[in-house]
Amino acid sequence: MSSSNNPLLAYILFGLIILILLELIFRFQPILFLIGAILLVYFGLSSKRIRHGKWLVLLGLIIAALSVFSSYVFRIAIFLIAIYLLYAFWKNRTSNKNVQVTLDTEGDIEDARRQPYFQTMLVGSQQINEENFHSEDINILLGLGETTIHFENTVLPSGDTVVIVRGFIGKVTVYLPYDVGVMVHHSSFFGETRLLEHYETGFNQSVTKHSKQYESTTRRVRIYTSLVAGDVEVKQR
Repeated sequence: MSSSNNPLLAYILFGLIILILLELIFRFQPILFLIGAILLVYFGLSSKRIRHGKWLVLLGLIIAALSVFSSYVFRIAIFLIAIYLLYAFWKNRTSNKNVQVTLDTEGDIEDARRQPYFQTMLVGSQQINEENFHSEDINILLGLGETTIHFENTVLPSGDTVVIVRGFIGKVTVYLPYDVGVMVHHSSFFGETRLLEHYETGFNQSVTKHSKQYESTTRRVRIYTSLVAGDVEVKQR
């Protein structure tokens, strides 16, 4: 989807959220449950006991979800989102083809034309094992599911290799070798983030991290991930 459509989509989603909140406010019982859920999430995130806090956050999210699920506007929004995901899936399938290039020798690595890799997955889990795989750009669009990308056996070229993963709900894991420089930027509304040595969990995250040798190395990987809700882990091993 082109970037020019993103502001319109954001306005539509924002409008739907406002309508859901208005409906919940004017229905007395759901708003009480929603307030209780918000308090549970707040105390869970503030708790010094990590495990205890996670259970409070989980309970709060479940109660909030049940309150929101009772909204008629939410049901309409889910239907519209499903239609949009199906449209995005169809559009990506018809406009992009997966291209894989297998390289056999060092000479092939220097001479091969670098090709982009596109992948769309609506629901499910996938692993990308890139042994002897050479790519200019990896672009993955997710609906619901888990994606794991292995770079350990990849022959990376000099310069920057870009990985872009965008999704709705799920988990993204990227494994890289120690001898490459890594820059990763992650944004999400809620989830758990493990980027190199950095860890955090919570709402409205926007994190950028670099490996120590990022500026000095000749081979770099730039990773951009974006999820509505989910976990991200980027690890060198």
